[in-house]
Amino acid sequence: MTHSIVTEIGLVSAVAFDMDGLMFDTERIMIDMWAKAASIHGWQLSEELLLSTVGVSAEGTRDMLVAECGPAFPHDSIRAERLRLEKEYFLARGVPLKRGLADLLEFLKRQGIPCGVATSTSGDRARDTLERAGVLGYFKAVLCGDEVVHCKPDPEIYTKLCDRLEVCPGQCLVLEDSRAGILAAHSAGCMPVMVPDLVAPDAVCCEKAVRIVDSLEEVQRWLAVYAVHI
Repeated sequence: MTHSIVTEIGLVSAVAFDMDGLMFDTERIMIDMWAKAASIHGWQLSEELLLSTVGVSAEGTRDMLVAECGPAFPHDSIRAERLRLEKEYFLARGVPLKRGLADLLEFLKRQGIPCGVATSTSGDRARDTLERAGVLGYFKAVLCGDEVVHCKPDPEIYTKLCDRLEVCPGQCLVLEDSRAGILAAHSAGCMPVMVPDLVAPDAVCCEKAVRIVDSLEEVQRWLAVYAVHI
């Protein structure tokens, strides 16, 4: 049976999660692997440039890197190398969960709140990562970057995810760590909460997010104030 939590910002009938940087402590690893893969091919990618790609789709990242580095930039080869390095890393060390994720998912399960994932990552990689992290079973729906026409900051991914969760956007709490994700959730009519990772919230994020919190633990503490104690 599904339930809702009545909070000071509205009725929460579903919770949507971004993936990298929000559930998993992977953004830093991905950025480091981009830099390493580029170096293998004789290119240098700045920290500033790579940070600007956080939350952006694969296609958007490609466009940004080519625009910055020029048409000779071998994006596809470097991306393939990056994916190989990432897979090797995670197979050896596992997927690092963000602090508080497991407890938050268990809390929402006990409360009967359906959860979904909206990620710019491709479907194969996203579902593999979720499964290896042991959390795939918590989610009623998973929507990925290759399943939408327009990626974040376009609202399409959250509009479609709400349909799959069978909830109106205004009752869907969205947890995001990036500017693009906050804009997408806000434009879809959802309730975006920012949990910053590598990039601090700017003025736009502060305006569009209904809350900015330090961790997933803080999200659970906040919702628990209003929840039915089960």
